[in-house]
Amino acid sequence: MLAFKWKTTKHNLHSNGRGRWGREGGRREREEGGRRERKGGEREERKRRGREERDETKRGQRGRRERGEGEEREREKREGGRRGRERRGREERRGEGEGGDRGEEGGEKGQEIEERRRVEREGKGRREGGRRARTERGKGGEGREGRERRGGRREKTEREERRERQGGEEGRAEGGE
Repeated sequence: MLAFKWKTTKHNLHSNGRGRWGREGGRREREEGGRRERKGGEREERKRRGREERDETKRGQRGRRERGEGEEREREKREGGRRGRERRGREERRGEGEGGDRGEEGGEKGQEIEERRRVEREGKGRREGGRRARTERGKGGEGREGRERRGGRREKTEREERRERQGGEEGRAEGGE
């Protein structure tokens, strides 16, 4: 078995003139007329330059801190950051008029906020592929939410029916929590 994926490299070889590991060739070299072999030396040099630049910026920051600039930034960070404050404010506002933040008492928005708070408390939320990432929206075949949204029941797929016949109740594929 070849050690590298030949299919992809083949195309790269062809289209970019890049050589098998993407090292040789490429646009920059071609413009400079002919392929210039870029070997260790230049790479080392680039690494060093990068490091020096990073040091510079660090030095710059230290200077600023001594001059007392960037103080308000720090304070803001301590207070939970501008973003955090704005978002909290927005949530409160959005909840009002539609049953407020008080979740169940009505107001779709209130419930959404409750939901979001709960998700945040549970750790990973819907976006990062946490436990509830997929069932959260339940618009597809999964779970109670999806069925409610689509209204009524969907027909079981053959697979589910087979599983049900074999394993009785335990085998039921039910998406929810």
